[in-house]
Amino acid sequence: MIRVLQINVGVCRASQELALATANANEADVLIICEKYRDRGEDNGWFPDANGRAAIAVLSSISVDAIGQPSPGFRWLETKGFRLYSCYISPNVTFLEFEAFLDDLETSISAPVIVAGDLNSKSPEWVSSIEDRRGQALADLLASTGLSVCNQGNQPTFVRGSSESHLDLTLVTQASASNVTSWTVMEEESLSLHRYIRFEVAGGNVHHRNTIKKHWAYRKLDYPGLVGKLRKEAPPPPVDAAAACLDATTWLSETCDPCMPRASGNNKRRPVYWWNSAIAEQRKACIKARRAYQKT
Repeated sequence: MIRVLQINVGVCRASQELALATANANEADVLIICEKYRDRGEDNGWFPDANGRAAIAVLSSISVDAIGQPSPGFRWLETKGFRLYSCYISPNVTFLEFEAFLDDLETSISAPVIVAGDLNSKSPEWVSSIEDRRGQALADLLASTGLSVCNQGNQPTFVRGSSESHLDLTLVTQASASNVTSWTVMEEESLSLHRYIRFEVAGGNVHHRNTIKKHWAYRKLDYPGLVGKLRKEAPPPPVDAAAACLDATTWLSETCDPCMPRASGNNKRRPVYWWNSAIAEQRKACIKARRAYQKT
């Protein structure tokens, strides 16, 4: 069992020190920290992202099987059969930069994973009362990769006066959703506008990586087309319950297929024959230059 504490400390030394004390008091094995104040060095188990805004810290003697390279907006490590991500994307970046972050994250994700952090996006998918453009893009990523949201209830993770939001998310692949338990937004003082999130992860198996089933990318639904097909092609009522279930499932599946695309649960991109490491390096340089240009 891995105990995880998740927090955005708001680049505040006091908040970060309190987060560490809270993690120790709760016997946390891993700290997922956003807008960190200062690193403690990889030799001490702190693994920051390329932007220096997010980090994943190992606080106990749990075994770490692999550590990902620093990427803009996220860093990951593998332990107990899971890949744990710490993510942070600023609300001030452009939408193009946000899409580039999601693109890199999608390429990196390999089930079973747990993606946690402050993604500064709003969508009813994670209890937000409104949906912004970034929330739509992130919801599409969830649909295409088979990630589901662990956030439960209406308890906000960000509180500023009378304003409340659900910005800090915990996402998990369907194959490992049952391994994440005791997800809770804590009431303890954090000296930050963000609240602590605590959850536990049971040991997994890295070999069940292709168990995610195909489903629909419902964000791309042709709603008028679906309504029209449902009205025109409804089957006659069957005579028994078993037949009713089978007919309803078949009817709905055949109706949905032409109205929205299928989202493949296999998040590994199919390689093309001309791709090589030199092109990959040029792509990274291009993205880095584009971000620098956009910031100016």
